[in-house]
Amino acid sequence: MKRWIHIVFFMLLLLAACSGRFSRKAELNPGIHNTPPSSPPNRSKAEFVKNPEPDYLSLANALIERGFYRVALVQLDEARKKDHNNPQIYYLMGICHKALGEFKRAEALFRKSLEKDPRYAPAYSELGTLYDRKGDRKIAMTYYKKAIEIDPSKPEFFNNIGFSEIMSGDLKAAELHLLESLKLDPGSLRTLNNLAFCYLKMGKEKKAVSILKTVLPQDQVYSNLGAMYELQHNSGKAAEMYRKALTANPNLSKIRARLNHLTERTNH
Repeated sequence: MKRWIHIVFFMLLLLAACSGRFSRKAELNPGIHNTPPSSPPNRSKAEFVKNPEPDYLSLANALIERGFYRVALVQLDEARKKDHNNPQIYYLMGICHKALGEFKRAEALFRKSLEKDPRYAPAYSELGTLYDRKGDRKIAMTYYKKAIEIDPSKPEFFNNIGFSEIMSGDLKAAELHLLESLKLDPGSLRTLNNLAFCYLKMGKEKKAVSILKTVLPQDQVYSNLGAMYELQHNSGKAAEMYRKALTANPNLSKIRARLNHLTERTNH
Protein backbone atom coordinates (compact mmCIF):
# COMPACT_ATOMS: atom_id res chain seq x y z
CA MET A 1 0.00 0.00 0.00
CA LYS A 2 2.89 2.38 0.76
CA ARG A 3 4.08 1.77 -2.80
CA TRP A 4 0.70 3.07 -4.07
CA ILE A 5 1.01 6.16 -1.89
CA HIS A 6 4.46 6.93 -3.31
CA ILE A 7 3.12 6.47 -6.84
CA VAL A 8 0.22 8.84 -6.13
CA PHE A 9 2.48 11.52 -4.67
CA PHE A 10 4.76 11.23 -7.70
CA MET A 11 1.79 11.52 -10.10
CA LEU A 12 0.43 14.60 -8.35
CA LEU A 13 3.89 16.18 -8.24
CA LEU A 14 4.32 15.55 -11.96
CA LEU A 15 0.86 16.95 -12.77
CA ALA A 16 1.45 20.03 -10.66
CA ALA A 17 4.83 20.62 -12.28
CA CYS A 18 3.30 20.31 -15.75
CA SER A 19 0.67 22.89 -14.86
CA GLY A 20 3.31 25.35 -13.68
CA ARG A 21 2.46 25.24 -9.99
CA PHE A 22 6.06 24.91 -8.86
CA SER A 23 8.55 27.68 -9.44
CA ARG A 24 12.31 27.38 -9.19
CA LYS A 25 13.89 28.51 -5.96
CA ALA A 26 16.05 31.61 -6.16
CA GLU A 27 19.58 30.62 -7.12
CA LEU A 28 22.30 30.98 -4.52
CA ASN A 29 24.74 33.85 -4.85
CA PRO A 30 27.59 32.31 -6.92
CA GLY A 31 30.18 34.14 -4.82
CA ILE A 32 29.19 32.33 -1.62
CA HIS A 33 30.03 28.70 -0.92
CA ASN A 34 27.40 27.08 1.26
CA THR A 35 29.00 24.27 3.24
CA PRO A 36 27.17 22.24 5.87
CA PRO A 37 28.25 22.59 9.49
CA SER A 38 30.68 19.97 10.73
CA SER A 39 28.11 18.66 13.21
CA PRO A 40 24.34 19.10 13.50
CA PRO A 41 23.05 21.66 16.00
CA ASN A 42 21.74 20.42 19.33
CA ARG A 43 17.98 19.82 19.20
CA SER A 44 15.56 18.46 21.71
CA LYS A 45 13.54 15.35 20.89
CA ALA A 46 10.39 17.47 20.81
CA GLU A 47 11.70 19.27 17.73
CA PHE A 48 11.74 16.07 15.71
CA VAL A 49 8.19 15.49 14.49
CA LYS A 50 7.20 12.49 12.43
CA ASN A 51 5.76 13.07 8.99
CA PRO A 52 1.98 13.41 9.26
CA GLU A 53 -0.33 10.68 7.97
CA PRO A 54 -1.22 11.28 4.29
CA ASP A 55 -4.54 13.04 3.72
CA TYR A 56 -6.10 10.22 1.70
CA LEU A 57 -9.37 12.06 1.11
CA SER A 58 -7.65 15.13 -0.36
CA LEU A 59 -5.46 12.90 -2.51
CA ALA A 60 -8.54 11.07 -3.78
CA ASN A 61 -10.31 14.32 -4.65
CA ALA A 62 -7.28 15.54 -6.61
CA LEU A 63 -7.07 12.23 -8.49
CA ILE A 64 -10.79 12.25 -9.31
CA GLU A 65 -10.48 15.77 -10.75
CA ARG A 66 -7.78 14.43 -13.08
CA GLY A 67 -9.66 11.28 -14.04
CA PHE A 68 -7.47 8.75 -12.19
CA TYR A 69 -10.44 6.85 -10.78
CA ARG A 70 -8.78 3.50 -10.05
CA VAL A 71 -5.93 5.11 -8.13
CA ALA A 72 -8.42 7.35 -6.32
CA LEU A 73 -10.27 4.24 -5.14
CA VAL A 74 -7.07 2.99 -3.48
CA GLN A 75 -6.78 6.25 -1.54
CA LEU A 76 -10.47 6.17 -0.60
CA ASP A 77 -10.10 2.65 0.75
CA GLU A 78 -7.29 3.91 2.99
CA ALA A 79 -9.47 6.84 4.08
CA ARG A 80 -12.30 4.41 4.89
CA LYS A 81 -10.00 2.44 7.21
CA LYS A 82 -9.35 5.63 9.16
CA ASP A 83 -12.92 6.96 9.18
CA HIS A 84 -15.45 4.30 8.21
CA ASN A 85 -18.45 6.46 9.17
CA ASN A 86 -17.69 9.33 6.77
CA PRO A 87 -20.46 9.44 4.08
CA GLN A 88 -18.26 11.45 1.71
CA ILE A 89 -15.84 8.54 1.34
CA TYR A 90 -18.54 6.15 0.08
CA TYR A 91 -20.02 8.90 -2.10
CA LEU A 92 -16.66 9.51 -3.80
CA MET A 93 -16.18 5.77 -4.26
CA GLY A 94 -19.56 5.77 -5.99
CA ILE A 95 -18.47 8.67 -8.22
CA CYS A 96 -15.39 6.68 -9.27
CA HIS A 97 -17.34 3.51 -10.08
CA LYS A 98 -19.96 5.53 -11.98
CA ALA A 99 -17.22 7.17 -14.07
CA LEU A 100 -15.80 3.71 -14.79
CA GLY A 101 -19.20 2.47 -15.98
CA GLU A 102 -19.71 0.21 -12.94
CA PHE A 103 -23.20 1.45 -12.20
CA LYS A 104 -24.45 -1.28 -9.83
CA ARG A 105 -21.41 -0.83 -7.62
CA ALA A 106 -21.87 2.96 -7.75
CA GLU A 107 -25.50 2.66 -6.65
CA ALA A 108 -24.56 0.41 -3.73
CA LEU A 109 -21.97 2.93 -2.56
CA PHE A 110 -24.33 5.90 -2.82
CA ARG A 111 -26.77 3.94 -0.66
CA LYS A 112 -23.96 3.12 1.77
CA SER A 113 -23.25 6.85 2.01
CA LEU A 114 -26.88 7.43 2.98
CA GLU A 115 -26.70 4.66 5.59
CA LYS A 116 -23.94 6.67 7.24
CA ASP A 117 -25.86 9.96 6.92
CA PRO A 118 -29.47 9.93 5.65
CA ARG A 119 -29.21 13.67 4.95
CA TYR A 120 -26.13 13.51 2.71
CA ALA A 121 -27.72 15.33 -0.22
CA PRO A 122 -25.14 14.65 -3.01
CA ALA A 123 -25.81 10.91 -2.77
CA TYR A 124 -29.52 11.46 -3.48
CA SER A 125 -28.74 13.54 -6.56
CA GLU A 126 -26.34 10.92 -7.91
CA LEU A 127 -28.90 8.16 -7.33
CA GLY A 128 -31.23 10.30 -9.42
CA THR A 129 -28.76 10.29 -12.32
CA LEU A 130 -28.47 6.50 -12.12
CA TYR A 131 -32.25 6.03 -12.24
CA ASP A 132 -32.42 8.49 -15.13
CA ARG A 133 -29.95 6.27 -16.92
CA LYS A 134 -32.23 3.27 -16.30
CA GLY A 135 -35.13 5.25 -17.78
CA ASP A 136 -37.04 5.34 -14.49
CA ARG A 137 -37.59 9.09 -14.35
CA LYS A 138 -40.27 8.91 -11.67
CA ILE A 139 -37.85 7.48 -9.09
CA ALA A 140 -35.09 9.76 -10.40
CA MET A 141 -37.25 12.81 -9.73
CA THR A 142 -37.88 11.63 -6.16
CA TYR A 143 -34.14 11.55 -5.50
CA TYR A 144 -33.47 14.91 -7.18
CA LYS A 145 -36.20 16.59 -5.14
CA LYS A 146 -34.91 15.04 -1.93
CA ALA A 147 -31.42 16.42 -2.61
CA ILE A 148 -32.82 19.93 -3.22
CA GLU A 149 -35.04 19.70 -0.13
CA ILE A 150 -32.01 18.91 2.05
CA ASP A 151 -29.64 21.43 0.45
CA PRO A 152 -31.09 24.01 -1.97
CA SER A 153 -27.74 25.82 -2.25
CA LYS A 154 -26.14 23.37 -4.71
CA PRO A 155 -26.45 24.43 -8.39
CA GLU A 156 -25.68 20.92 -9.66
CA PHE A 157 -28.84 19.58 -8.01
CA PHE A 158 -30.99 22.00 -10.01
CA ASN A 159 -29.01 21.26 -13.17
CA ASN A 160 -29.52 17.51 -12.76
CA ILE A 161 -33.26 17.75 -12.25
CA GLY A 162 -33.50 20.26 -15.12
CA PHE A 163 -31.77 17.92 -17.56
CA SER A 164 -34.02 15.06 -16.46
CA GLU A 165 -37.06 17.23 -17.18
CA ILE A 166 -35.72 18.09 -20.64
CA MET A 167 -35.44 14.40 -21.47
CA SER A 168 -38.95 13.70 -20.15
CA GLY A 169 -40.41 16.62 -22.12
CA ASP A 170 -41.33 18.86 -19.17
CA LEU A 171 -39.57 21.84 -20.74
CA LYS A 172 -41.12 24.63 -18.69
CA ALA A 173 -40.12 22.99 -15.41
CA ALA A 174 -36.67 22.31 -16.88
CA GLU A 175 -36.23 25.97 -17.80
CA LEU A 176 -37.11 27.09 -14.27
CA HIS A 177 -34.72 24.64 -12.62
CA LEU A 178 -31.85 25.47 -14.99
CA LEU A 179 -32.34 29.20 -14.44
CA GLU A 180 -32.24 28.54 -10.69
CA SER A 181 -28.98 26.64 -11.16
CA LEU A 182 -27.51 29.60 -13.04
CA LYS A 183 -28.49 31.98 -10.24
CA LEU A 184 -26.26 29.91 -7.96
CA ASP A 185 -23.48 29.40 -10.52
CA PRO A 186 -23.79 31.87 -13.43
CA GLY A 187 -20.70 30.60 -15.24
CA SER A 188 -21.57 26.90 -15.40
CA LEU A 189 -20.94 25.82 -18.99
CA ARG A 190 -22.78 22.54 -18.46
CA THR A 191 -25.92 24.31 -17.24
CA LEU A 192 -25.76 26.91 -20.03
CA ASN A 193 -25.52 24.08 -22.57
CA ASN A 194 -28.51 22.35 -20.99
CA LEU A 195 -30.54 25.57 -21.01
CA ALA A 196 -29.69 26.09 -24.68
CA PHE A 197 -30.82 22.51 -25.36
CA CYS A 198 -34.05 23.23 -23.50
CA TYR A 199 -34.73 26.30 -25.66
CA LEU A 200 -33.88 24.36 -28.80
CA LYS A 201 -36.49 21.73 -27.91
CA MET A 202 -38.95 24.59 -27.30
CA GLY A 203 -38.31 25.76 -30.87
CA LYS A 204 -36.40 28.85 -29.69
CA GLU A 205 -33.22 28.41 -31.71
CA LYS A 206 -32.24 32.10 -31.63
CA LYS A 207 -32.42 32.10 -27.85
CA ALA A 208 -30.28 28.95 -27.68
CA VAL A 209 -27.68 30.52 -29.98
CA SER A 210 -27.67 33.71 -27.93
CA ILE A 211 -26.96 31.81 -24.71
CA LEU A 212 -24.13 29.76 -26.18
CA LYS A 213 -22.50 32.80 -27.80
CA THR A 214 -22.00 34.34 -24.36
CA VAL A 215 -19.53 31.58 -23.40
CA LEU A 216 -18.34 29.83 -26.58
CA PRO A 217 -16.62 30.77 -29.85
CA GLN A 218 -18.80 30.58 -32.96
CA ASP A 219 -17.52 27.22 -34.21
CA GLN A 220 -18.27 25.56 -30.85
CA VAL A 221 -21.70 27.19 -30.70
CA TYR A 222 -22.75 25.54 -33.95
CA SER A 223 -20.97 22.27 -33.12
CA ASN A 224 -22.97 22.04 -29.88
CA LEU A 225 -26.21 22.92 -31.65
CA GLY A 226 -25.53 20.21 -34.21
CA ALA A 227 -25.08 17.64 -31.45
CA MET A 228 -28.30 18.83 -29.79
CA TYR A 229 -30.25 18.43 -33.02
CA GLU A 230 -28.78 14.94 -33.42
CA LEU A 231 -30.13 14.08 -29.95
CA GLN A 232 -33.54 15.08 -31.29
CA HIS A 233 -33.01 12.87 -34.37
CA ASN A 234 -33.22 15.94 -36.60
CA SER A 235 -30.48 15.09 -39.09
CA GLY A 236 -31.28 17.98 -41.45
CA LYS A 237 -30.87 20.68 -38.80
CA ALA A 238 -27.84 18.90 -37.32
CA ALA A 239 -26.13 18.93 -40.73
CA GLU A 240 -26.99 22.62 -41.16
CA MET A 241 -25.37 23.48 -37.82
CA TYR A 242 -22.28 21.39 -38.58
CA ARG A 243 -21.84 23.23 -41.89
CA LYS A 244 -21.98 26.55 -40.04
CA ALA A 245 -19.38 25.27 -37.59
CA LEU A 246 -17.08 24.27 -40.46
CA THR A 247 -17.57 27.65 -42.13
CA ALA A 248 -16.36 29.27 -38.91
CA ASN A 249 -13.49 26.78 -38.52
CA PRO A 250 -12.66 24.40 -41.41
CA ASN A 251 -10.19 22.46 -39.22
CA LEU A 252 -12.85 20.68 -37.14
CA SER A 253 -12.09 17.12 -38.30
CA LYS A 254 -14.55 15.44 -35.91
CA ILE A 255 -17.37 17.73 -37.00
CA ARG A 256 -16.55 17.07 -40.66
CA ALA A 257 -16.71 13.33 -39.92
CA ARG A 258 -20.12 13.76 -38.23
CA LEU A 259 -21.39 15.75 -41.21
CA ASN A 260 -20.16 13.09 -43.66
CA HIS A 261 -21.85 10.39 -41.58
CA LEU A 262 -25.15 12.28 -41.58
CA THR A 263 -24.93 12.91 -45.32
CA GLU A 264 -24.25 9.24 -46.08
CA ARG A 265 -27.09 8.12 -43.83
CA THR A 266 -29.50 10.56 -45.50
CA ASN A 267 -28.48 9.43 -49.00
CA HIS A 268 -29.14 5.81 -48.11
